[in-house]
Amino acid sequence: MSYSYPLDYLGHDSVWFSLSGCHHDWNYQCHDFWHTLTGLPPTVLGELGLKWLELFQTGLPIAALSSTVGALRLDTCERDILLNQYLPWAHEQSQKMNTSLLNVYYEQEFDTPLIDLRQRLN
Repeated sequence: MSYSYPLDYLGHDSVWFSLSGCHHDWNYQCHDFWHTLTGLPPTVLGELGLKWLELFQTGLPIAALSSTVGALRLDTCERDILLNQYLPWAHEQSQKMNTSLLNVYYEQEFDTPLIDLRQRLN
């Protein structure tokens, strides 16, 4: 019997994947690659800018919740930077990209120069 036994009765792998939590590890790994691709720092503002990009790219409810609630922690100056710089940047980048960042097979891109990968993805 597997550790996912309670989910086995669902009978569909994608449902099991969604409910098992396996996708969370995968999403965090992609998130780290996105920091590298975008050049956004691992600061509160950088994380929120990346969450807005993730929201525009994926439409995932957790990205909407994180990007909205996370902004409540900011002071007035930081919130101004987020709303006037990071948010428009995230929207613009998501519109320019020719593929979803979730569709990039990052392991096959390890030898690709970062500038080339950025140009290919727009």
